[in-house]
Amino acid sequence: MVCNNDEAKLQEHYVLMTESPLRKLVMRMSVPNMISMVAITLYGIVDSFFVGSISTEAIAGVAVSAIFATFTNALGFFFGNGSGIFLSRALGNRQNDEAERMSATGFFLAFGTGMVLGIGVWHFSTPVSYLCGANDRILPYAVDYLNPIALMTPFFITSIVLNNQLRLQGKATFSMIGILSGAVLNILFDPLFINVLDMDVKGAAYATCLSQFISWMLLLWGTKRAGSVHVRFSRTSVSWRFVSEIFKSGTPAFSRQILQVVSGIIVNRLFHRYSPEGAVASQIAAYYLVSRIMTLGMAVVLGLGQGFQAVCAFNYGAGLFKRVLKSYMFCMRVSFCYLVLLHIISMCFSTDIIAFFRPDDPVLISAGARILKWQCMFIPLIGACTMTNMITQNIGLTWQSIMLAISRHGLCFIPTVFILSLYRGVSGLQIAQGISDLLTIFFTLPFVLHVIRLLKKNIRLQEEGNHQHLPI
Repeated sequence: MVCNNDEAKLQEHYVLMTESPLRKLVMRMSVPNMISMVAITLYGIVDSFFVGSISTEAIAGVAVSAIFATFTNALGFFFGNGSGIFLSRALGNRQNDEAERMSATGFFLAFGTGMVLGIGVWHFSTPVSYLCGANDRILPYAVDYLNPIALMTPFFITSIVLNNQLRLQGKATFSMIGILSGAVLNILFDPLFINVLDMDVKGAAYATCLSQFISWMLLLWGTKRAGSVHVRFSRTSVSWRFVSEIFKSGTPAFSRQILQVVSGIIVNRLFHRYSPEGAVASQIAAYYLVSRIMTLGMAVVLGLGQGFQAVCAFNYGAGLFKRVLKSYMFCMRVSFCYLVLLHIISMCFSTDIIAFFRPDDPVLISAGARILKWQCMFIPLIGACTMTNMITQNIGLTWQSIMLAISRHGLCFIPTVFILSLYRGVSGLQIAQGISDLLTIFFTLPFVLHVIRLLKKNIRLQEEGNHQHLPI
């Protein structure tokens, strides 16, 4: 049960979330999330930088292993978003006991799933690496990186769960401390393990494992503080009601992430088919580096969206639809302005950005610069797609959210990459993401209009004195 001190803190938090000026509140919730998301993506960027000093094949090995890391992220967001969105709505509706039960259920289900998955992948690391796109030259590096990562899977998954639960209850600062600490430690550990201890790719993996474990402990500490929803094993409730809520709210995020896994495998295998002799590792490494760079660039937008999610879910649970709509429009405007800046920088400095990681591989630099330019071609409008996916998850538009989640890396990307590679080979693979982003923008527009129309109708009904929500 929640103690009196917690009750007072939760009441204070309720007032903050439902009465604070919206723009200030959204940015207050978003800035720690932005820092957290940048920190999360720095794990891959830092590893890529230090691994780049080993060889192009080493970068490709990390790229192959990163597909499994994306799958663990998918599970983390499934359990984290699934439990966190319910938790946030429950707090907005003043159902604090329900929020605590869901927090424990999401965390411990994720930990158990991670144990089973991690042991399985560690045991079959070689076939998993081949499946994800390794060849005989890349395989030793992929296995060396994958094995330690696999054994830490339960902590990687539940770290994301804790991060999502903290931010969705509006405790983004605690989340930021845990995630940022891990990123800083990873930056320190990488040169120690790779260069000083001469452990090469294994060193990058050990550095990531150790830094993320410390991050996990700090995040767990954040849930123990007064005013936070505590994670207690005794509060776990594996009932159909809680499990179904996790599936309902977690499936869109899981779908988006799992399609990144599928598309990553497809792209790697298509590079094997169409790349010139001896250039497979350079092409895979170039594509991976661009994906890390774009993830870093999009981290600000995702952090903004995650801050918006906390405001959206809480205020939707409290029945404050006007605040939900205003925050949605504000976030779309901010993301557009930021992504225009990202577009300009990437277009002007694409070659220099790629050369920073592997300056002595001209094939990698040329391919990476072209991929980066195309991936930034239509990026300014992707912010609207991200915010629309976020809001549909939080207001219960489940099937719409799933469709949006699978659009960019699934419905639009997978057919595009097959068609373009068939007719243009490696060149088609390099431009596929940019073309699919354009298709995603057109696909998302009707959903944007539907969300705005739905919220305006609910606002009108509320102003007329009818407090019944429109059916979703």
